[in-house]
Amino acid sequence: MTMLRARVVIGAALVALVLGAAGFALGRQIGGEEGSPPAAAAGTPAAPTSTPTAAAPTATPTAAVDPHTGLSLDPDTSKPWWAIPYHEADLRLPRFDGVIAGVHIGPGAGDFYDPTAWCDDPAWYSELSVTRGSRVELPLVHPIPGGLPPHAIYVLSCSGRGPVGASASYSLPVIPGLAPFGGALSVNRVVVDREPPAVSLHLPAPRVREMEVAGAPAAVAVPILPDLGVGITALVTYRDGVLTWMQGNMPLPLLLQFAEAIFGETRP
Repeated sequence: MTMLRARVVIGAALVALVLGAAGFALGRQIGGEEGSPPAAAAGTPAAPTSTPTAAAPTATPTAAVDPHTGLSLDPDTSKPWWAIPYHEADLRLPRFDGVIAGVHIGPGAGDFYDPTAWCDDPAWYSELSVTRGSRVELPLVHPIPGGLPPHAIYVLSCSGRGPVGASASYSLPVIPGLAPFGGALSVNRVVVDREPPAVSLHLPAPRVREMEVAGAPAAVAVPILPDLGVGITALVTYRDGVLTWMQGNMPLPLLLQFAEAIFGETRP
């Protein structure tokens, strides 16, 4: 496979994974199912409520709203198409473009890596078992109980080096109390050959923040409704020479649980 064809294959595969993840979750969210009211995004203060006094009737509490879009953080999920305004509002926000958690993230960060540029005799596989014990290992089953088996799998292995790149998509059905509208993530890992590491992702700037995940810094895009997984969910981290990024739609607690499974000592 030529370098140009490998670059096209990697780029097409990653775009398909991201679009598939977003479509899976969006279809769940616009259908009008009921879910638990979401909490405000981490680090985002909720609007204050009125304080009743003895001399005045009790005031009606002010509904919490997202400070960046003005949308309610307690939506009526029984209404059809209720999630559409949230997705559209997030798309109108400025995109993050800068260095966070040691990684340049944003539209100006350049294209996805092409490991075939320094890979001798590249070989492609469609089984995650090939990554077991490698630097780019991915879970063979979904880390969240009830999750669906991984699919859209691509593994790149180099002669004498073993696997140097892997990607897969992991989907969640509706799981009451955990994923009320399902969810999905495309997960990608690659050994990088340049510093600083960079990845071209289009994330809403107000939702990106640095967190410690599995003992190391990570850039996390918190969805506008974090407990429902509405809005872009993403995590990017660079450790031990491996760049890992995941993007899709998934409740924030499950995203962090997924990351812990990847970077922890044991993997499913």
